Amino acid sequence: MSNPHNKKRNVGIIYEQLLQRAAAALVDNDTRKVEICTSIIKKYYKPGTEIFKEFRLFQALLNTTVKSEALSLRIIQEAKRGVHMFSQHQIDIEKSSMIRDINKNLNEPDFFNLPIKEYRLYATLQTLMNDWQKEDETSLSRIVEYEQKLLNWLGSDKDASPTLDELTTKDVSSLSVKIMNEKFEKKWGDKLNDLQRALVKDYIHGRVDNQMLETIKNRAVRGLGKLKESADNPVILEKLDEVINRTKRINAQSLDDAGIVKFMHLTQLYQELESKDE
Repeated sequence: MSNPHNKKRNVGIIYEQLLQRAAAALVDNDTRKVEICTSIIKKYYKPGTEIFKEFRLFQALLNTTVKSEALSLRIIQEAKRGVHMFSQHQIDIEKSSMIRDINKNLNEPDFFNLPIKEYRLYATLQTLMNDWQKEDETSLSRIVEYEQKLLNWLGSDKDASPTLDELTTKDVSSLSVKIMNEKFEKKWGDKLNDLQRALVKDYIHGRVDNQMLETIKNRAVRGLGKLKESADNPVILEKLDEVINRTKRINAQSLDDAGIVKFMHLTQLYQELESKDE
């Protein structure tokens, strides 16, 4: 029997690869790549698309844990019925369009080779869902084999996983949060002070306090103002005026990846300025 799995059309694998690429771009401050990846996710994994319907079922099978074999069998039966609730023809059209968008906009030949930790499981789930959809008798032996694998998976203990609501309604999923945290720790973990670390953490979780950002900005402006008072060199005074004005213009209400880096620098700046006054 030929291998029916195509990783480029695996709804779970592509989602994780997009998250991984976005997380790496965020760490590298590549706002363009972050925007490309997130826009593709928002376009194809949003409610109303057939990919979204398939993805919900995929995630349900991936993240559900039940210790009762009878209940696991019922879940599998419901999943079999579930695959017929969306159009396979439309899913194929949407996936082809998504692949074209990735190739054209990301333009990274190795994108589809980004490693996925649970690749074999993801391949099993997608293949099984495809076989359920086709109801092809020639795939019966594979269906039996893969359903047993799924049965074993449903009964296994798993790490804490994001819920379907977290994966489909939040701007940043729990999975991307985990990836981004690991990326930041690996690259900048020993370079950030406690406040910068907290700021990055809040940003990744999508819960930055805008009032706190205003406070950071104001303290930086105040520190620069005090530094200006003690300066007498015209060139330095002119530069300080420029820095102060640019700092005042930083928008704390509309924060993007480049913006969070600016506030990390402002945090370090005002702390250094205030430490000199002590």
